[in-house]
Amino acid sequence: MVETRDDPPQVEDGSLLARFKPLSQRGWSEVWQGPLLLAGLAVFILGLYHAAPTQTVHDFAGRLDDIEHLLNASKGEEAMEVINQLQPYLPEMEPKDVGRFWQYSGDARHMRLRVASLVPLRTDAAQSFRQLIVACYAKAQEAGRVLPPASIRRLAQAYAELHRTKDAVALIDQFEFPWQRCNLLRDLIQQQLNRDDHGDLDTLTSLTQRFQDELRAELDPQRRRQQAIWIARLEAVILRSHGDIDGAIGLLLRRLQQLDIDSEDRNDLAPLYILLAQAYQAAGGMDDARRYFETAHRMLDERDGLMAQVLTGLAQLT
Repeated sequence: MVETRDDPPQVEDGSLLARFKPLSQRGWSEVWQGPLLLAGLAVFILGLYHAAPTQTVHDFAGRLDDIEHLLNASKGEEAMEVINQLQPYLPEMEPKDVGRFWQYSGDARHMRLRVASLVPLRTDAAQSFRQLIVACYAKAQEAGRVLPPASIRRLAQAYAELHRTKDAVALIDQFEFPWQRCNLLRDLIQQQLNRDDHGDLDTLTSLTQRFQDELRAELDPQRRRQQAIWIARLEAVILRSHGDIDGAIGLLLRRLQQLDIDSEDRNDLAPLYILLAQAYQAAGGMDDARRYFETAHRMLDERDGLMAQVLTGLAQLT
């Protein structure tokens, strides 16, 4: 039979096992290294945490709101500063923010172009700037941005100034209301007249006809009257500039008859009566010229800037 014992095995003095002591039996001088190593490890891990690169969260929508507010306050240069700061982060933006970014880029550049001291309008630099405006709006649309009416109008103006009239006219139907379409057509007509060759007659005829079509759809009577007076003046000037004085006289007589019926207050027709008097004067109809100059004189306030034309015309007839 094998004899069992409950006593622990005896360890000879000097053996490795004999030199081992439980922590509870050790003094501080034997265990101080442990806490120090643990503290060092903690500091090392904390250092790695702080040294690791962190992902910065950008408030792109908020910055784009800032740009919008600057543009609404006509602070184009300040808006461009923020735009330039944001541009490096375009790859991180969502498509909707990319669309806003490029629309505001086009808006700010258009605003800057209108400041003649920064970019003279009739230079190669200005044309390059207009190309950039068109490119900005194209990128906005590629990102899914639906351009608001103000931006569409600016894009059309850039097209017109680049002599891309067909592209400009193609934007007209994107406007919801007749008055918006009329305003754009006014821009296009005026830009044609501002050209060195004073515009192509066929193009001007087409634009003025389209303007008349849109004007018939205008429901606001005051707005319709103001636009009708403007287009009548313009058509008369175009006819006279191309040597058709009789055509200008006939057009003005017809327009004045129509506009006289539309309103009891006729004083806003003074510019048309002045043009009619000048046309009769150019055609040799001095009596008719005097009659219509006098009609305009009765309509105008003495301080009105048009009064000088009336007084000059009457003096030439004496």
